[in-house]
Amino acid sequence: MAFEWSNEEESYVPVESPGRDALIVLIDVRRSIFDLSDDPSKTWFQTCIDMLVRYLKSKVIANDNSLLGVCFFGTKQVKNINSLDHVYELQEIGYPSARRIKQLTELVSPKFNFEREFGSMASTDQVSLSNALWHCSLAFANAGLKKQDTQTIWILTNSDDPSAGNADERNRIHEQFKNQLELHRTLNLFHMPPSSTSSFDLSSFYHTMFYDASNATAPDTADGLAKQAAFAIHTYEDMMEESLRKRYRKRRLATLRFSITKTVKLSVEVYALRVRQMKPSPVHLDAETNVPLQSVTKWLCNHTGSFLTSDQINTYLPYGGHRVYLTKDDMVQIKRFDAAGVQLLGFEPTSVLRLHENVRPPYFLFPTDEDIAGSSAAFVALHRSMTTKDKVAVCRFSMRDNSPPRVAALLAQDEVNDDQGQVQPMGFQVIFLPFLDDIRPLRAPQQQATSTQVDAACQVIRSLTLSTMPSFQNPELQKHYASIQALALDEDVLAFDDKDDSTLPDAAGFARKKVVAAVEAFKEACGGDELHKESVKRKVRPDHAYVEPLRTKAYSGAVQC
Repeated sequence: MAFEWSNEEESYVPVESPGRDALIVLIDVRRSIFDLSDDPSKTWFQTCIDMLVRYLKSKVIANDNSLLGVCFFGTKQVKNINSLDHVYELQEIGYPSARRIKQLTELVSPKFNFEREFGSMASTDQVSLSNALWHCSLAFANAGLKKQDTQTIWILTNSDDPSAGNADERNRIHEQFKNQLELHRTLNLFHMPPSSTSSFDLSSFYHTMFYDASNATAPDTADGLAKQAAFAIHTYEDMMEESLRKRYRKRRLATLRFSITKTVKLSVEVYALRVRQMKPSPVHLDAETNVPLQSVTKWLCNHTGSFLTSDQINTYLPYGGHRVYLTKDDMVQIKRFDAAGVQLLGFEPTSVLRLHENVRPPYFLFPTDEDIAGSSAAFVALHRSMTTKDKVAVCRFSMRDNSPPRVAALLAQDEVNDDQGQVQPMGFQVIFLPFLDDIRPLRAPQQQATSTQVDAACQVIRSLTLSTMPSFQNPELQKHYASIQALALDEDVLAFDDKDDSTLPDAAGFARKKVVAAVEAFKEACGGDELHKESVKRKVRPDHAYVEPLRTKAYSGAVQC
C-alpha cells in the first residue's frame, strides 16, 4: 500500500474533547411577561419563545451535542421533580429535536391558552425563584452529566424583584445562587423592561448577584464569589443578538507550551475563531430498523482472495524506481518532527506581514495557568511590549507531535468591548507564513492603463463604496437547512427564499444615477461596445472527422498501430 501523507490544511480534528453544554432556561411567566414588547405584534413571552426556537434550530443544524431544558416559574400549575411551588418543567434536559421545537411553537399559537394550561400568577405576587434554582440543581444532578460538561442557567424576566420584598425569600435565593456557583455553574440574567417603567432596575434586587454586562469589569460579591452577567433586552433584536452571542462556546483545540527560551515557557490555549461551515455528511441507515450503519474496511489479497490482517499489509515509498518498505515504527518516526508547541524564533516589525502571504485561516492563542502557573502574567507582559513596539513574533508552530512544523507570526490583538460586552478578546493571532517553496513567481505580461481609464475606474469604486461591511449568510447552507427543517417540522413553506440571498448584487443600488453614469464612463474609457463582442472561437472538428483519415493511414501502413 502506497504511503499517503495526511493533509492538515484541509481537515483538522480537535485534539481535546470539550464535553457537552447543558443549559436550563428559566422563564418568569407572571402576567407582566405577556405585555407587548417593542414590536406591537409580539409579547415578551412570544419573544422569549421565538429566541428558544431559533436557538434549538441552530443546535439541530450544527449537529451539536448540547442539552437544553425549559422551565417556567410563576405558574399556578406545578410539574417538577420534587413538586416545588410555582415551578413547571416544560421540557426536561435533553437533546434538541423536532418534537421540542414543535412543542415550543405551539405555545405562541393564537389558539393556545396559556392561562388554562399552566396558570399565570399576578405580576405583584411573590414568586419562588429559589424553588426554580433548586429545581435546576436537581435537574442537572439527574441528567448524567460528566465533569467536563458545562452547566448554565438562563433567567428571563421583566420583574425587578421576584421576592416582592420578602426577606426570607431573598435569603433563600442568595443561598441557591451561592450553591450554583460553588458547583461551577454559570448563571445569566436576561432582563426586559417592566410593564410599569421604561427600564429594569437592577439595583432593586439582582445587583447582589449579577452585574451589568455593558460594563467591562465584573466586581466580586461580598462573600468572594464572582457576580454573573446580566444582559439588558430592550427590543426583539436585542434578544436574538444576545442569544446568538452565547449560542456557541469557543472550544479550545489544544493546550501547548510557548517556549520563549529553553528555560522560560508559557502555557497557552489554541482556538479557531473562524471555521468554514460545511453541510453535514449524510448518515446511512438500515432500511428496516433505521439504525445508523457502520462502515468496515477490509483488504483482500489479489492472489488468494483471503482477508488481510494489519501485520500482513506493508507500506512503501517509491524511491529511484524501487519500493522502500516501511514498518509502523518507521512511519511514526517519519511523521514526527518535534514535540507539539510554539517555539519563539525572533521578532520583526509588523510591516513585514503581507496580506497576500496568509496561506490559511489563523489560529488564536490565549494564556492559561492550568499547566504552568504565572503564564497569564507573562503572556500579558509580552503582549503589551509587542503592542508598544509594533512588533510581531516569528515562531515555529506545531499543533501535534505528528504534524509538520509551520512558520507563523504572532500578531498581538487588543481587547475590544462595546455596550453589550466583549467583542474581541486579547491574545495573539497565529498568522501562518509560506515557506520559500510555497511562493510561485508569476511573470505575466502587464497591460498599461491610461490616466483616463484609471480615473473612470476610481469613480466606479467611489460610487459603489459600502458604508459598512454587511454580514453575508451562505445561501447554499441556508437553503439546505431550511429544506431539512421543513421536512422535520412538516412545514409547507421553506424558511429561506431565493430573494433572501444576501450575496446577490443590490439591484436598486446599481440602478442609481451616479452608479450608472460611472459605469458607462468606465465602459467608454475601456473600449465601449468592443467589450461586448465575443471572441471568435476556432471551430472544433467532430471526432469522426479525425477517425476516418487515421483509419485510412493505418490500413495503408503509414501509421503503426
